[in-house]
Amino acid sequence: MNTNPLFSPELPFYVIGHRGVIGHPGFYQNSYPAYQEALKHGDGIEVDAITTRDRVVFLAHESSYNDPRRGAEYTLKDHFNGVSAELMGTRRIDEVSAPEMRQMRLRNDEKIPELSSVIDLVNQHPGKILLIELKGHDVVEPVLRDVKQAIYEGRIDERGLLISSFDHFALAKVRENLPQIPVAPIFIGEQHPEARLYPWVAASPATYTPLTAKVLESSLIQKLQPEFVGVLPTDLSAATLDKLDNTGLKNAKLASWVPEGMDDSVLLPAIYGIAARGRLAAMLVNDTGLFKQQYKTAFLG
Repeated sequence: MNTNPLFSPELPFYVIGHRGVIGHPGFYQNSYPAYQEALKHGDGIEVDAITTRDRVVFLAHESSYNDPRRGAEYTLKDHFNGVSAELMGTRRIDEVSAPEMRQMRLRNDEKIPELSSVIDLVNQHPGKILLIELKGHDVVEPVLRDVKQAIYEGRIDERGLLISSFDHFALAKVRENLPQIPVAPIFIGEQHPEARLYPWVAASPATYTPLTAKVLESSLIQKLQPEFVGVLPTDLSAATLDKLDNTGLKNAKLASWVPEGMDDSVLLPAIYGIAARGRLAAMLVNDTGLFKQQYKTAFLG
């Protein structure tokens, strides 16, 4: 595994643009301008990888976990403008071709980004991180294909790559194929019931998995030995670190995100507490520049 950091961050952890920028006037999440804005001020960007029926990887937030009883809800077209939402209809992205997706537009009329193009964008910003969340069902192999090609062609520094997912089975494939790339399984809170990650795919075993000791001790996670563990903001706590330490994951650091619609500053005390213990790897925030200013003002004087 590649544990050589790409660079030392300005803060005690990496500040990553959550879907680029969320809620910032003039930008729409998971768009090229949002990624460019986050790369100017932050340490990198987080993107949501999904794939078309012809296996081209696009970047969009296609589903949401709003109700534990139902699991994920398919919400891709909520991010499209009126014309594109109508064209999409009730279809999922795996039922749409890449040429069709290239005709779709986000709410702000921007194109839907493609992973291969965003790899090139990050490469124009030396020292920045690309965090790829495997968001869509069956997206891992197309992502591995694009990443391997980019590494081979020298279009991305592999030290700046990180791959995360709620789908822990997909991360096992990443570990098998690119063992040098750090991985981060993402968990829901221990108090939440396990729920299906892709309820529209009957054969998929992937779930939103609670952060329990039993799960952390499972053969899947133990074999994975993740460098980072993605947790809800409410699990940025000493208790979570103890849980990792007591289940053989003492070397794993935490990563978390600021939920859409929440002010980044709300989580500052919890973030500082984990960072002070040297166990916070990254925070995915809605406005990288503003968050850095807020953190410095609050704790670095």
